[in-house]
Amino acid sequence: MREYDSISTVWKPYVMFFNKPNIQNNFFSLDKHGFRHNDLLNKNLDFNQIENSIFNESLYKKFDQRGLIVGGSAVFGTGASKNKFTIPSILSDKSDIHYFNMGCSAFNGFQEILNFQIFLEKLDGIKKIIIYSGLNDIFLTFFNEVHDNHYDSHYFSKIYLNDIENNFLSKKKKILKFFFSNFVRDNFDWKNSSLKKIFLEFTQKDENRTKENNKFDILQKILNKNLKIWSNYQKSMNIEIVYVLQPFSNWCKKINSKEEDELFSITEGSKIKIYEVFKKMDYDSYLKYKKILEDLTKKYNLKFLDTNVHLNSKFDKEWLFVDRGHLTDRGNEIISQFLYSNI
Repeated sequence: MREYDSISTVWKPYVMFFNKPNIQNNFFSLDKHGFRHNDLLNKNLDFNQIENSIFNESLYKKFDQRGLIVGGSAVFGTGASKNKFTIPSILSDKSDIHYFNMGCSAFNGFQEILNFQIFLEKLDGIKKIIIYSGLNDIFLTFFNEVHDNHYDSHYFSKIYLNDIENNFLSKKKKILKFFFSNFVRDNFDWKNSSLKKIFLEFTQKDENRTKENNKFDILQKILNKNLKIWSNYQKSMNIEIVYVLQPFSNWCKKINSKEEDELFSITEGSKIKIYEVFKKMDYDSYLKYKKILEDLTKKYNLKFLDTNVHLNSKFDKEWLFVDRGHLTDRGNEIISQFLYSNI
């Protein structure tokens, strides 16, 4: 996992960030856009001579059809030992459809849509879209205490907000922000701040936080918007779109392997907020979340699959997870076979 943790991101308009492009090592290779290649073994490719792009037709000319898989780091293949063990690559090998890997680590559901739209001109003739997603939307909703009514939460948003704000703050306001930022809400107006306003904000902060029982109302709104957009693409492009809820260890009814127990125990007692949120994403939360997805995919005539149901007692004590949300090569193989059999 050390190689994956070292992957850099670059700023991109609209989606805010993306995988750093043109990277090749023993574990993965990324094209000029930052997309991960499927298996390139035995192709003897020289990217100094040909275009280093997953959309280069010479890389998939043996396939009769094309599709794509959108999502976050699980689609990208975090945890896979090589390109060939990512879900898009395995699924391509099993079928007559070449699946482009359009995953980007940390993307939420709306960023997945935006990135698809940005590269739409490269995707003429695609037959199928698999949305392998869900984990980042529920995590970000549970993680953040304040939510915008229209703009979804995304990773690194505080970094962007701080950089933008700091460019317009006086030295005095920067000092106020440095000392008091932990006592006010995330979207506090520092440009027009004062000690009096900070005190009032502090006394009212709990009222501004999103109550736990409203988290699923937020998720309902986010998913309704995203799935409505995907439904419009399904109709206008005359293609099949499948929403697949990705696996999360808390939601799978399998007995952990020895390796999984060792890995999960590292963060089990952690007070870091990320791991505290993981605990809130329990089985009851999963059932509520799944019900929302089932209802909305039915409403918009999208096929729905849940991989968590598949990872059951049949796979007791098999090492499938490298962390709570990412799979081993074996895990990706099992999920790919499940998708191949049900899509």
